[in-house]
Amino acid sequence: AVPAVPPIPGIDSSQCIDSTGALALNKVPDSMIIIGGGVIGMEMATIYASLGTRIQVVEMMDRVLPMIDSELTDILIRDLKKKGVDILTDAIVTEIREQRGQALVVVKTQSGEKKLSAERVLVAIGRKPAIEALCLDKAGIHYERGGITVNNKMETNVAGVYAIGDCNGRVQLAHAASAQGEVAAENAMGNHAVFRDNAIPYCVYTPRELAAVGL
Repeated sequence: AVPAVPPIPGIDSSQCIDSTGALALNKVPDSMIIIGGGVIGMEMATIYASLGTRIQVVEMMDRVLPMIDSELTDILIRDLKKKGVDILTDAIVTEIREQRGQALVVVKTQSGEKKLSAERVLVAIGRKPAIEALCLDKAGIHYERGGITVNNKMETNVAGVYAIGDCNGRVQLAHAASAQGEVAAENAMGNHAVFRDNAIPYCVYTPRELAAVGL
């Protein structure tokens, strides 16, 4: 998978980075606006807040980490606010501009338009399957916007061709990809195995780690 890039005017600004770029900075920024309050966004928020960066998180949903039980996220949010992290929910970024070496981020909220500024803007709205270069049409393999279409045997519509991991968009977790690989290998060798996605463990690597398993 590759980082997803939303169609926001100014998103190609030199101040904007993705999650890969956030791990390659040679200097801790004084301030950072994080677009996206999902797993990557919140993990990066806690990392950089711990390093002394002033963090502002902008999330379009009504709360961050919407896939996690609110009882857990409420605790995390309380901890982050103690670290000075500012979280803005029900907010949509409409434009990014460069202004005197800083990034000016225009945000639409229920209470009106807000303008935020920071040294860096981390775009962390998620990742998308990297399938553009695979020439799937030439192979006759079905795919959708969310990734390559597979059944519970990890097989595509073309017999003998399997797709595992982020490219099928089922569950974007490394250990899920490993499990899918085992299923695909078993079926490729003539055995019978199916991938079940109703009991997958996952966690959020924030200082107060959150973990869950099941539906």
